[in-house]
Amino acid sequence: SNRSIMSNKFQRFLSCLLLLSTCCSALEITTIPPLIDVPTYSLSTLNAADGTTTGMNILTYATPISIRPDRLWSIGLFKGTVAHE
Repeated sequence: SNRSIMSNKFQRFLSCLLLLSTCCSALEITTIPPLIDVPTYSLSTLNAADGTTTGMNILTYATPISIRPDRLWSIGLFKGTVAHE
């Protein structure tokens, strides 16, 4: 009974190890940035707190969520950045 439990745990461990090794072999280190095959937008921001700090962001997630009466966009930003604040 204990032997079959250990065998099952070991089999799950080996499965996870195989999956991890497969995923890691798919990752490649490159010397040039990869091409992005999605619409890409730029967003410039001005820090409202001091009015002088600016930021430039590259957005790979931006989609319109309404068009009337005003076009509103949903965008993806990292928390803790000037653009997010």
